Amino acid sequence: HTEARPFTCHLCRATFKRHSDFKSHALVHTEERPHRCDLCGKRFKRSSNLQEHRRTHSGQRPFTCARCAKSF
Repeated sequence: HTEARPFTCHLCRATFKRHSDFKSHALVHTEERPHRCDLCGKRFKRSSNLQEHRRTHSGQRPFTCARCAKSF
């Protein structure tokens, strides 16, 4: 286990262990939104946000509360 953080953002000096984390971080400094919803055209910076958004179209509620059984 190494604490080396070889990837540095030249805009804010944040450092990262993995190149993928660095690339994901870089989007906070741009208006780029590479992930587009096929149904409505809305765009997102992160694919995880697009996946969550898609549920608004499908009505899918994949999580269930253990206490009340309500889905969300």
